[in-house]
Amino acid sequence: MPAEIMTASGRLPEAPTGLGVEDPRRGRAQRMAGRWELERRRSEKLEQRGYAAAFALVGLIVSLAFALIRASESAATLRGDELALELMASTRFEQKLLAASSDLAPAAKVLYAKDGSWLYVLVQGDAGRLHVDVTDGGGVVRDIGAPLQRGDVATLFVPNADTPQQVSLRDANGIIASAALKYEPMH
Repeated sequence: MPAEIMTASGRLPEAPTGLGVEDPRRGRAQRMAGRWELERRRSEKLEQRGYAAAFALVGLIVSLAFALIRASESAATLRGDELALELMASTRFEQKLLAASSDLAPAAKVLYAKDGSWLYVLVQGDAGRLHVDVTDGGGVVRDIGAPLQRGDVATLFVPNADTPQQVSLRDANGIIASAALKYEPMH
């Protein structure tokens, strides 16, 4: 090795920096680190897109589930209305206004088969907080459900009414309207 290139310690001098000559090992390590950083960023972006896609998919599934439930409820309501109208057209029935026992009671009416086999409750106005109770001949009271709101009127059809003696409209504080039902004797 020529003496002018060697240093006093007998080693080769470091390549000067800034002249475009760098240690090839150092450059390769920096390039690899850069590639790893680029891959990490790509991976994070893909992961974020994956989460966004998953959330969008869950939202779509929940929306579809609610739509199917609504469609099912609507179909059941239509079948109930159809049956109610068919029974009203083919059987004899009575109607009674529910007498209000509270100033909060909306106007309400019950249509019922003269043999007690079915009843149809109609409530004028917002019935979202109301339930309908029936009382049988033994004094047993049972909740038969909440009227379904349809614009300014809410309805509840009960195809198997089991001859109730009284129909009542109830809110969170108790009975707000009721009607006693009378039936024709069976021949």
